[in-house]
Formats: sequence, structure tokens, C-alpha cells
Amino acid sequence: MQKLSDNMFADKNELKHWALQLHNALGGQRAEPSINMSKQNKEKVSELCHIFVEQWNMNMSLALKKFNKEKGDTPEVKIGEEE
Repeated sequence: MQKLSDNMFADKNELKHWALQLHNALGGQRAEPSINMSKQNKEKVSELCHIFVEQWNMNMSLALKKFNKEKGDTPEVKIGEEE
């Protein structure tokens, strides 16, 4: 597996590079970096990150429930709760 950096979140250019690679790996319309400069939109970044985290947590919770059900375990693991 190719390693981009130790922490892609530490540098916005690393994160952009990762996002472009992910976008292109999904197939369909290809995205390329451009020289056009734009201002940061912190509100949009925050909104998109919030959506990502919510959907990640929901999918992880469903995957854990499915895993526990298939495994036959009765304890349910919930995201954000400590044992």
C-alpha cells in the first residue's frame, strides 16, 4: 500500500492529494489539480467533515452490530460509549 505521509491532516496539500487520489480511484469523471486559486471556505469544510464523521460512525455502528450478530455475541458495541 502506498503511503502518502505520516499525517495527511497536518498539511492541506497532502489532504488534497489524498482526496484527489480517492476521487479518481472511485472511477467515473477524473479530477486533476488546477492552478486556479480559491479562498478557503471553513464553513463548507466543517460541514463536509461533519457529514463524513456522522456517516462513518453510522456505518461503523451497523458493521459492528452485524459482526456481533454473525459472531453470536450478545453485547452490543456502540460508538462513543466506554465499557
